Amino acid sequence: MTGKTDLIFLQKKLLELYKEVAKLFNDNGIEFYACDGTMIGAVREKGFIPWDDDIDLYLTRPNYNKLLEVARKNNNKIDSFEVATAELGNSMLTFGKIFDKRYKLNAKGLIGDEDYLFIDLFILDGVPTDDNERKEFVKKVVKERKPIAASRHTVKGLYDVTKNKILFLPKLMLKIVTTIRGKEKVLNSYLDLCKKYNYDECDYVECLTWSSVTEKDIKISKKDLKPIMFKFEDTKIPVFKAYDEYLTAYFGNYMKRPPMDKRPNHGIRIINK
Repeated sequence: MTGKTDLIFLQKKLLELYKEVAKLFNDNGIEFYACDGTMIGAVREKGFIPWDDDIDLYLTRPNYNKLLEVARKNNNKIDSFEVATAELGNSMLTFGKIFDKRYKLNAKGLIGDEDYLFIDLFILDGVPTDDNERKEFVKKVVKERKPIAASRHTVKGLYDVTKNKILFLPKLMLKIVTTIRGKEKVLNSYLDLCKKYNYDECDYVECLTWSSVTEKDIKISKKDLKPIMFKFEDTKIPVFKAYDEYLTAYFGNYMKRPPMDKRPNHGIRIINK
C-alpha cells in the first residue's frame, strides 16, 4: 500500500500527465473514455478515488489504431511521451500504455512492463450480437490470455500474486510452455483473436484485453459510446453514455464506497525524477 504522502504526489503527477495526453489525443482526433476505477472516480468522486494510484482509459479499436499511426510517424511517441504496445514492438502487454519517463516508479515484478509513470490504454473490440456466439468467443479469449498473463510475471512475482498457492505450479507450467512456444508468437496470436470480428460491422463492443472485465462479459452497444464530460479534479474527463449500466454490471453498487479493508491499490509510488 502506498503511503498517503506518496499517493497524493503520484495522483498530482498522474493528473498532469492526463491533461497533456488528453490534449494530444484531442489534437489528433483520438476519442477516449475513462474506465474502471477512473470512471468510478469521475462519476462518484469528481476526481480520483482517494486510494487509487493509476489512470485507466478506453479507446475503441479504430481510435487505438489512429494512436498507433501517430506513434509510428514519431518514433513510437506522441509528443514527448512514449506509446508502448505489442503492435509497435516495444511491449509484451495485451493492451497499451503511455509512459512519462521523467518519473521512475517502484518495480512491480512484471516482465516487459517499464517502471515509469503511465496511463493504461484498454481497447474496445467488436463482438458478435448473438449472445451464445459472443459467450463462446469470450470464453476462448479468456482461455487464450492465461498463458500470456502467467508469462508476464517473474517466478517470484507469479508466486506472490497467486492467492491459492495450489494453482502456482499450473501457472508456472503455463509460463514455461509459453516461453518455449515463444511469448511474442503467443501474444500476437491472442491479439489477432481479439480482432476477429470487424469493428465496423459489429453493433456491440467489449474490452477483450483485460482479464477482470472480459470475464464479466460486459457488452456495450456502440450507440451508447457517446462521450459525456465529467468533472475530474480541476479538469474534465469523458465517460461513455452507458456508464451506469457498465459500472453496475462490473462493480455492483459503485456509488457506495467499499469498507476500508476492500480498498486495494497497486502499491505504485514515484521513487525518482
